[in-house]
Amino acid sequence: MNYRYRIFALLICITVLSPVPAIAAEINNGLLRLSFDDTTGQLLSFKDLRNGHDLIAAPGTEGLWKIDLMPGAAKPDLTPQDAMFAYVHADPATKTIVITWTHFQPDQLERLAVRATATLDDNAPMSRWRIAVEGLGKLSPAAIRFPRIANIAPQEDETLAVPVWMGERTTRARELLNGTGRFEWEYPGMLSMQCLALYRNNGPGLYAACDDTGARAKRFAVFGQPEKALGFELTQLPENGSGDTSRYESPYSVLLGTFEGDWFTAAERYRAWALQQSWATQSRLDTGAVADWVGKTGIWIWNRGRSEGVLGPAMALQERAQMPVSVFCTGGTAVPTMWAFPNTCPRARATKPSARRWATRRPRGFMRWSI
Repeated sequence: MNYRYRIFALLICITVLSPVPAIAAEINNGLLRLSFDDTTGQLLSFKDLRNGHDLIAAPGTEGLWKIDLMPGAAKPDLTPQDAMFAYVHADPATKTIVITWTHFQPDQLERLAVRATATLDDNAPMSRWRIAVEGLGKLSPAAIRFPRIANIAPQEDETLAVPVWMGERTTRARELLNGTGRFEWEYPGMLSMQCLALYRNNGPGLYAACDDTGARAKRFAVFGQPEKALGFELTQLPENGSGDTSRYESPYSVLLGTFEGDWFTAAERYRAWALQQSWATQSRLDTGAVADWVGKTGIWIWNRGRSEGVLGPAMALQERAQMPVSVFCTGGTAVPTMWAFPNTCPRARATKPSARRWATRRPRGFMRWSI
């Protein structure tokens, strides 16, 4: 009898102490499937169902979000690990999952609730993410890092492409960021577009973007992890100068999706969205608010130096190409814009030598444009 009791007690201990497999809550649109831990809200899988590629190499300890608090707080930041409970609700009909974290430590954050929402598009391998934070009390968020995608699965011939000014690419992101390295870019700022792509050339890849039409401050980042793992996060910067600073809700969606191709494929996806926005549909060109010569320009040249090093080569290009050439001038002409472009300031008088060089090009049909 004593022997049987010991066996029974041993079986109970094994059952209690053995790790319980995570129960997944999923949303699926037939092209993309997202899976989350039903008890913690941890992202377990981000799988492209067309090719079987899972963006997540393995679930890690990184949470979906991180809140950086203003100086003076008891602790510098908050993460999902600070919450005692996570409520996960998946709605297959709307292809939406809502995760709410509550009961935070320390006690002064007992009213804090963080709600993350992810919704799949109907006919594309794309998800749209938003976050809402309320109950911070007197604490103000300095930055909200959401969404955070850790342990991105490595691929052969992997490329990170980011629209920094004219665009940058690297095939050494994992090597350069291994451990604690970080690449970060601001928009508006150095980023020409609010997107980036991490992909295998002509293969599966991650597309990350925002549908923010208000040009709100944000940062795109790719960060390193041990053993050359990579992660992505979007840092949202609340406008703490106005409104209730104890709460925050995303005023735009963060888009995370999969694609097959390269940086050009990702740019085409962003372009398809951008052309539907007011700056394109109501542009000065479409509304006829620009000079006639703008529409007649055959080739644009970006001015990257002083006028004497730009205008001569531009005119040579115009003669050889047999089409109108215009210079996109962003500076470096060694003369104030009002002198170089008197049509933008009628009272300006071109008295400097550099301004006279610009003016002498006009009779020869050379056209300029300034921003």
